[in-house]
Amino acid sequence: MESVETGECLWLVTSGHVFGIRVEKLQELGKNEVQLRHWKSNLPPPPFDFFIKLPQGDITNSFLFHSNLFFAGGPPASSTNIYQLSYLGGTTLAITDAVAAGTVPPPPTLLYDRCYVANIQGDVYLLVHDSPVYLVERKMGFWVLRSGSKEWHPLPLPPSILRSYSYSESTTYAWWHWHCLVWKDKLFLEVDADPETITYPRKIIFYVYDPQADDHSWHQLKEKLPFSSCEDGYSHVSIMAVSSLGDVGNCSVAMTWSMEDGPPSYKRTVKIHALMVDNQDYCIRRRQCLEEACEAIIPSSFNADHTNVKFVDLGKGKVCVLIVGFTKGYPMLCVLVLGLALLQGGEQEHQGQRFLSVEVLVNQVYDMKACQEDMYLRLVPCSSFLYSFSKGMPTQTCLLPRSHVSNEKAEAS
Repeated sequence: MESVETGECLWLVTSGHVFGIRVEKLQELGKNEVQLRHWKSNLPPPPFDFFIKLPQGDITNSFLFHSNLFFAGGPPASSTNIYQLSYLGGTTLAITDAVAAGTVPPPPTLLYDRCYVANIQGDVYLLVHDSPVYLVERKMGFWVLRSGSKEWHPLPLPPSILRSYSYSESTTYAWWHWHCLVWKDKLFLEVDADPETITYPRKIIFYVYDPQADDHSWHQLKEKLPFSSCEDGYSHVSIMAVSSLGDVGNCSVAMTWSMEDGPPSYKRTVKIHALMVDNQDYCIRRRQCLEEACEAIIPSSFNADHTNVKFVDLGKGKVCVLIVGFTKGYPMLCVLVLGLALLQGGEQEHQGQRFLSVEVLVNQVYDMKACQEDMYLRLVPCSSFLYSFSKGMPTQTCLLPRSHVSNEKAEAS
């Protein structure tokens, strides 16, 4: 077995912990062929090879700089809040203050809550919105830390978030939210068109920032809603491109998820979907519910709150699905590894909306109560990705975006 220094590991980052498992071990977990009637008392702990507690809670962003792995965020008590993860040998990891060590420059503003960090072509992009909940002053802005630089450089903000929003606990702040997403080396931002008015369905605006463009400005996408389908008109921003499948014509394959109501109302079933996303207008051309994956999820339902799903492209058409949630108060981790293959032209016509064949290679469920702390949110995953301490991030995998929803009961879809 490869050591962590040379082999790839899959990392799961929650707001309070970092977990790691070797990819080779992950793919050998096997299928759960037994129906677990008393799963609450029989579940094993998760087979992580690495585990470390983050020095502060709510450290919700991960990024790479000079092939090193960093975490940013945390409570508003510090202006630093950037930490580096290092490997010390065996199964031992270390967390150090990256700013104090000089491995990254100090951030241009406080990084608690409402910030988004993303890697695009080796550079680090930071988008920060104000957070009126905390009575701490900080700058709202957009910056880039270039791979050969030692300081954060300011960039123009999207016009929509230049406004200052008033805080109302019962209305405005509890409902206003925004999403960021990196797709094909471009940064997309979804915001409410009128955050001070509660409407359903939401009226949203999409902006795109292309680092390669000469004007270095944000452009509003007006004609069509990106990452949406004609079936539901809803924008799916919690997605991951399956780069290892390659493009299909002018489209790319992506994964996303949703939750459907079940009896009783506080229980939801997780649904896994594959999307065919147009690379020109970013709209969804086809959508396939991966029934084989849905049927392999254990347990069959989760509490509506505090459940999240992350995807990691393992390469060669394999995708890992990580579901962290609660069932009857018990914290669970469901792990799926799916083998995906594109159907040929004739097969697609025969199958209708289906464009992928699906094979469940791994489906296991684990008890996460040993990792549970006082707050349920400490277990909700913020990001998941492949990373090797000697090789850095594989080019086909990016750090996943997270939703910025101030209402804690809001759900990603």
